[in-house]
Amino acid sequence: MMDDLERKEWTRRVLACLNHEKCRCTYGALARILGLANQGVGRHLGDPRPETSWVVLKATGQPGGDWAPDRLAEGLCDGPEPISCHEELKRLVTEHESDLMAHDADTMNDPHVMHLEYCIVCDPKRIDWSAAEAVVFEDDDFTVEVKDQRVLFRFKTHYSSEEEAKSSVEPYRRNWEFTAGLAYGPDAFTLRFSRSEIIDRDPTPGNTKTPKFFFSLVGDLTLNLDIIFVPARYSGPPASGTMKRTPDIDSMYHRYLGYRAGREPFQQWRISVWTC
Repeated sequence: MMDDLERKEWTRRVLACLNHEKCRCTYGALARILGLANQGVGRHLGDPRPETSWVVLKATGQPGGDWAPDRLAEGLCDGPEPISCHEELKRLVTEHESDLMAHDADTMNDPHVMHLEYCIVCDPKRIDWSAAEAVVFEDDDFTVEVKDQRVLFRFKTHYSSEEEAKSSVEPYRRNWEFTAGLAYGPDAFTLRFSRSEIIDRDPTPGNTKTPKFFFSLVGDLTLNLDIIFVPARYSGPPASGTMKRTPDIDSMYHRYLGYRAGREPFQQWRISVWTC
């Protein structure tokens, strides 16, 4: 199930893609991505405006309701037929963002990753982080800011690509999820990559660039529990150098999560721990 933050992020990404590519999608396709009823998409998009007019009715190829001509995007009906399949729409968004990333990386003289942003994905039927206070953690390579169910890694070290930056935070992220899973159980705290900000530290004179934001897909979690816990503080990462993950530890941990989620009997889980 997609929460409000993820829904807003996906809406922003889809609209950016549709406006750039000058193509339309149906209410139904966007509804499937956002986890809304078709009738709820119009209300979610808000007042009629050109950037949202690319979301249309399948039958007419036009946005539903009363739209004044000045509220419609220029060339709205000049392109191909509206995309009605949500998987096809997802692919278009991903390809669009990949093309932007490749183009901007190629045109930068000295790209530098300013930060990576992750969203906290959890089972809202079990835990709710929305009331947790903002907190900041320091590491040798980055500062970690946690606020509004978003985690921002601000880099102290230079990384020229998103992949390099993500590799540097990966052990930190995995250990953080590990300790949070032990404390709160399965599906309580998962960091899913959301976007990066990359700047050019040596731009070509006269070619002023704004920071580039590159987005990635955010998945959903299946929900099935009933008790909701509302922590006052975010789960903190383990202190640097205090945890060393091994295959045996990972095996015990994943079986423990299976037991907590009701997928593995206690006796079977206990035997697996003793035999590791």
